[in-house]
Amino acid sequence: MHRVGLIGMGIIGQRYIDIVQKTGHQLAGVTGSSAHSSNVYADLYDTKPFQSWNELVNSPSIDIVINNTPNHLHFEVNMECLKLGKPIYAEKPLGRNTAETKGMMEALKGKPVANVVNYNRRGFPAVRQIRQMIEAGELGDILLIRGNYLQDWLLFPQTWNWRVDPANGEVSRALADIGSHLVDMSLFVSGLTPRSVFYEKQTLIPMRKKPSGEWIKIENEDYGTLMIRFTSGAQGVFTFCQTAAGHIGSDMWVEISGTRKGLLWREREEDKIILKRYNDEDEVIGVEPSRFNTHGQFEVFSDFISWVDGNGPEGVATFSDGHFQVYLMELAMKSAETGTWQEVRFKG
Repeated sequence: MHRVGLIGMGIIGQRYIDIVQKTGHQLAGVTGSSAHSSNVYADLYDTKPFQSWNELVNSPSIDIVINNTPNHLHFEVNMECLKLGKPIYAEKPLGRNTAETKGMMEALKGKPVANVVNYNRRGFPAVRQIRQMIEAGELGDILLIRGNYLQDWLLFPQTWNWRVDPANGEVSRALADIGSHLVDMSLFVSGLTPRSVFYEKQTLIPMRKKPSGEWIKIENEDYGTLMIRFTSGAQGVFTFCQTAAGHIGSDMWVEISGTRKGLLWREREEDKIILKRYNDEDEVIGVEPSRFNTHGQFEVFSDFISWVDGNGPEGVATFSDGHFQVYLMELAMKSAETGTWQEVRFKG
């Protein structure tokens, strides 16, 4: 049993607590955005409150850290864990820019520290089965990947969140916040390598009202469409939007077309893979849902623990994967600014 420390509470933080408990490990400490928050959640979950993330990370009573902080704290928390050699399970994005993520990659050199970025869609049993089907050649050569990730929680100008606040320096939102999940999952199942990218984006709600009543100009995007040319010749088209009315919560799907077959998977019907054949009816393949309705997080966290126990990083997004997603985000933003395709020249 491992002693797990959680930094950052809220809805996702409480899901992490549930996963830690269901995997049979000890929630050994929590810290929130304030002393009051830390004490409240520690009392609620019968664990130890820490008054800062640094205190929690450096505590000898914590074996593993879950970093569920806002994006601007990811770098500091992750780097401290790497310095200490303490296994770290981090929320995405890995960092706000490649300067930060390169720093983490440098810190990892020569250190066998288990490191995972929470691209949790990799944990869905259906997603893992799709990867196996493609690896086995069942679809033939991949020709096209299309996907959407739509939400409506930011539809109204009166909705405020730290993700839209220009003060936090979030240069991308639709792509960095939700689109990266779809892109990472597509690369994970297909095994394809991006050659160049083109990004079209727009801030559909240009002004938002803060809780104080002040109206603020929003700088990051509500909507984006990312096109990818892969080195194999395959094409990818992905659309993301956080102001799409009627798309409550997480509405993500991906369709993959190959030279032999195609398939469609929708997150809202996670226990079904729809197999498509030429001039024939669709076949529905039933699969297991993610355990405990955790959107793949239970499976990914279990694999992280397996890595901590010495079994290797199977089925998870490592910090290297997270670094690549931040690189793609920066490249996409450059494309949007210049209106040109950008070549992928990732050095790792």
